Amino acid sequence: MPRTWSKWVVSFLFAGLLGGGCKNPFKSEEPTKQRIRILMNNEYLVDTGRYVAYWDGKNADGNYIAAGKYIVLLEAKDFSDQAYVTAEEGGKPGANNQQQVELGFYSRYALEPPYPNPFKILSGVNIPFLVPQAGRVKISIYKD
Repeated sequence: MPRTWSKWVVSFLFAGLLGGGCKNPFKSEEPTKQRIRILMNNEYLVDTGRYVAYWDGKNADGNYIAAGKYIVLLEAKDFSDQAYVTAEEGGKPGANNQQQVELGFYSRYALEPPYPNPFKILSGVNIPFLVPQAGRVKISIYKD
């Protein structure tokens, strides 16, 4: 077996064992989910660290959403992951806003659980995620 062929096979198997990143959960399904809003649209993040994005509970038209279950989708480079969050009636506008950046070094992208969950619609929800290298990040909200 030529040396380049064996390197390819070892690399392929090694990537498969480690997972090699997550696949977009929406690519394997029929596009039945309704996108409500894009929070970050391929924004270029220079610093590595832990980011907390804030969703104010509004849709793309600027109106508050209805109570129910929603999907948060994070996409960055070849990584994507999703988390679920439940919206309930009530709250005080902006009460949960904890938007921030904590610089640090991480080995992989990660979408952490949104908090609080469930959240009061008017108060909004925080969406924490890890960024291991400079690159573009997209966060979308879908109705489940």
